[in-house]
Amino acid sequence: MKRRIAIILLASLSLPLLTSAEESKSSKTFKAGEFVFVVAKNWTKKVQARAMSAGGLTYNLETTEATLDADFYHFGEGQGGGVEANIARWRSQFEGTPAEKTRTKLADGKVEFLHLEGTFLSGPPFGKKTPNKDYAMLGAILTSAQGDVFIKLTGPKSNVAKALESFKTLITSPYTSKRASIEKSNAAGLLAASIGVSPELATRPIRKGAPCFTCGLFKQSL
Repeated sequence: MKRRIAIILLASLSLPLLTSAEESKSSKTFKAGEFVFVVAKNWTKKVQARAMSAGGLTYNLETTEATLDADFYHFGEGQGGGVEANIARWRSQFEGTPAEKTRTKLADGKVEFLHLEGTFLSGPPFGKKTPNKDYAMLGAILTSAQGDVFIKLTGPKSNVAKALESFKTLITSPYTSKRASIEKSNAAGLLAASIGVSPELATRPIRKGAPCFTCGLFKQSL
């Protein structure tokens, strides 16, 4: 009976593992500082990185040809000005006082997230600024002893609203993807041990047309 339960659980575990294996082939990653971000669909690497940035990603809106750029900054250990200084600097890039839609911590407090709206002043740091009405900014800060990583995305607020959830997924991916990997590894190890097979065998992706190890065990147990 115990063997049958273990096999059923292992079979159910193997399905999301297979899905994850397939998704990993289509997903890409982007590294800034010590953090590795999972790049989901609709995001592509910027062709031309912004000056002083560590690179960037472009979000492609599904319903229009419009795009939004997320720029990543990493200046090294002890550099970059810290959380509060950058939050204040981002606010100062708006005309007057921007509306603070959200300021919160994501990924169990590891990611500082900011959402502002107002008239954004675009242009070089010490050059002429162009006011952009009804704009929004999404900002994120991931702190690290190896140097904080700062991420900023700006654009028309109607477009930014469409990218909001995808942006949150992106900025928290260094933590969520790592946690999911550990949880699956631990679960597979426990279940595999209960029926006497290795975790590597239990979590091996199933190729199309190949025999299904867990399916075979499942049928034998009935």
